[in-house]
Amino acid sequence: MSLTQKTDVNGISLHDTPSQFPPELECAILEWLKDDKPTVASCSLVCRRWRHISQSLLYRAVDI
Repeated sequence: MSLTQKTDVNGISLHDTPSQFPPELECAILEWLKDDKPTVASCSLVCRRWRHISQSLLYRAVDI
């Protein structure tokens, strides 16, 4: 184990633990939050999958 590897209180690697929610549920949750831009922006920092979903919601319509 490297010194920079993140683990939870039980010593389980946080990078190896799968998501507890199915992707469809994650999409539904983030879609429900779509009108709350600051919250969606915060969600984009959780993980790569949430970043992808959140960015598509944040930049759905771009005004020029």
